[in-house]
Amino acid sequence: MRDRRRVPRRMFSSNGVAVTPSMSAKCAIEDISPKGARLSFSYAMVLPWHFVLRFDEDGREEQVQMIWRNGAIVGVAFSRPIQMAAFQKAPAAVQAEQP
Repeated sequence: MRDRRRVPRRMFSSNGVAVTPSMSAKCAIEDISPKGARLSFSYAMVLPWHFVLRFDEDGREEQVQMIWRNGAIVGVAFSRPIQMAAFQKAPAAVQAEQP
C-alpha cells in the first residue's frame, strides 16, 4: 500500500490518553508527524471524531480529529501542526521506513 501522507511520520514509542468529556482511555502513540499520529488502544472502543490527546511524557494536550480506524488502531490529525523538536530528542524516535 502506498503511503499518501504529505509529511512522513517518525516511529515513536510513548503513551498517551485520549480524553473526551465523558471518558478517558490509555493508548500507545506508535508514530507521529507534525500533522498527525497513529494510536493503538488495548481494545476497539467507541471514540468521537474529535477528542484531546494527552502525552504522558510531558502532559501536553493536543486537539485531534480521527481520520481512520482499523479496530483498536486509530489515525488522528492534529488541529494545528505540532513542534517535533521534543519528539526528535526522544531515544525511541527513528525515521519510519517507507515501503
